[in-house]
Amino acid sequence: MLCSLLSFAQFSGAGNGTAEDPYQITNAVELYQLRNNLTSSFILMNDLDLTDWLAENSPETGWGAVGTDAQPFQGVFDGNGKTIKYFINHSSKVYAGLFGYTSYATIKNLNVEGDVIASSGGGIIGNASRTVIINCTFRGNVQTAGYSGGIVGDGNYTNIETCFVNGRISGITAGGIIGNIAQGDITKCGAKAEITNPTGNISSYLGGIAGRADYSSYITKCYFNGTVVSTEENRDGVGGIIGYTTNGKSSVGQCIVISPMLKGDKNVGGIVGGVSSKGCNYSSNVAIVDSLVYKTNNQVYRIGAYSGGNDGTSTENLALQSMVVYQIGKTQQDVVDEGGNNGMSLGKSMLKLSSTYSTHGFDMTEDWDIDDGNGYPYLRCAKVFMDGIQNEPVTPDNHEEDTDILSMDNALYLEKAEVFTGNMFEMPILLKNNVDVAGVSLTLELPEGMTLVKDKDGDLFYSLNDSRARSSKFSVYWAEDKDGSYGFRIMPTSTTMVSGVAGTIITLMVDVTEEMEAGEYQVVLKQNSLTVKDSEGVLSTLKLEDTRTTLMVLDVTPGDANGDGNVDLTDAIMIVYSSLGVVQPGLIEKAVDVNGDSEIDLTDAIIVVYKSLGVNMNQVKARVVEPE
Repeated sequence: MLCSLLSFAQFSGAGNGTAEDPYQITNAVELYQLRNNLTSSFILMNDLDLTDWLAENSPETGWGAVGTDAQPFQGVFDGNGKTIKYFINHSSKVYAGLFGYTSYATIKNLNVEGDVIASSGGGIIGNASRTVIINCTFRGNVQTAGYSGGIVGDGNYTNIETCFVNGRISGITAGGIIGNIAQGDITKCGAKAEITNPTGNISSYLGGIAGRADYSSYITKCYFNGTVVSTEENRDGVGGIIGYTTNGKSSVGQCIVISPMLKGDKNVGGIVGGVSSKGCNYSSNVAIVDSLVYKTNNQVYRIGAYSGGNDGTSTENLALQSMVVYQIGKTQQDVVDEGGNNGMSLGKSMLKLSSTYSTHGFDMTEDWDIDDGNGYPYLRCAKVFMDGIQNEPVTPDNHEEDTDILSMDNALYLEKAEVFTGNMFEMPILLKNNVDVAGVSLTLELPEGMTLVKDKDGDLFYSLNDSRARSSKFSVYWAEDKDGSYGFRIMPTSTTMVSGVAGTIITLMVDVTEEMEAGEYQVVLKQNSLTVKDSEGVLSTLKLEDTRTTLMVLDVTPGDANGDGNVDLTDAIMIVYSSLGVVQPGLIEKAVDVNGDSEIDLTDAIIVVYKSLGVNMNQVKARVVEPE
């Protein structure tokens, strides 16, 4: 049996599957063997046209997607600038694509051509979770009755960068790049496409880039050229960039839409169609749309719908002055009030000048290009693909997710950390300063699933570190905002100040709910400022930049050394032997450092014993300090 399993898992080509020596795919058989090595690294060595291979092996349904919900692809696939041509034609209730399901995977430098007909799916990935997709293209059609995207059908905590689509995308939730995205980033992506939905009285979300964006997703520097047209029975949203956004304030910035028509039942916008009450941030977007057509008078704007007062000023968002906005059945077009959700009007000649975009924050030397005076802008990295000259990938810029603290003179910041679902952890907030500080103000924004720990009276658990301060006492004032963020004001009780580099200012206790899924999450410190005093004793406020830090949430159970799903004395014994230097096969190192001190020792074993006896491990692990 073991021999059979080993034979099944083998890869017939060159390489050993590591990052340094990836498996080399040269033909259809080796590509098929992806499914047997779901955590390995691969590189595509040749263009692959699977037409003949599929005609022989799967003529009815076409390619069987790599990765399932239970066993997703978790490796690295480097397309190496090569192209795969394939087709899918089946209606099973799973996600379809070259990859069906991915998780913690990287797909890069890959070109795909073909047609996908399925229940839900994407040109490259059906369902992407915590996946990085860089420098990929798709040319073809995706037609589903659910989620449809040129690159991805449905994705969460997924980042897509410098990816491009040319084709026709149809689905209930359909987008040129992705059908549905939740808490993800899309940057420098473009689609030249027709976006449509199935006929019938159904809820649909259609967007040039994303059909629907949830839970604070960010779309920046993206480009759509094409049409987004739904059936008149559509009830939810049509937008040049996003069809509908809800469940948290998403953001769209420096995006351009060039379209002859955007058409829907209601909730139609040049940039964003429908928006929930939580709003959407718009900044420096441009809608060059000839006709904005709707049936039901609801949220219809040249830029986007209600945004909770965060749609930017009229000078930040531009709209084609001659854009016709009209309701089906009426003989006259709507009268548009310039500004706010409708943007500032400009004529075609102004929208063909590089200077127009430069003054609105667009980088016309690195990101965008234009035939000045003769045409509209386009992404530099998309030009070759969009023009249809050749299917050539581009080289993305380096992406810096976390704030570069080293380059800053004064900053409030966090350090990267690994935390576990269902557990508490200590989160120190640090100060880097080159001035004397008489007070600190900040707002802490935690991802959904993390909350600050409070006692039975509703007071926060925290500890202060004033070892480098001449003042021995601090007063801490805090408040919880309705959006879930926390504001802090930390002041010394005397007039003396923190001198030199203060290090940790305050340590908070954070609870990670058991429902929070594993993955990378960002914690943000915003509205940061320092109270400083000059040589004459005059106090003033020094405003600081926002800072972002990534926390890695792990889904392993702390203390479950053998990975059997239970924390018991067997795990404690494994930890004891391991601390004595005895090799323990199958030991999960990330799970046994339960006190987070980066060592595996008897302390960890004792905590596991407590856990196995029914004692709350959080109470043992956490160092809770009463507020002063």
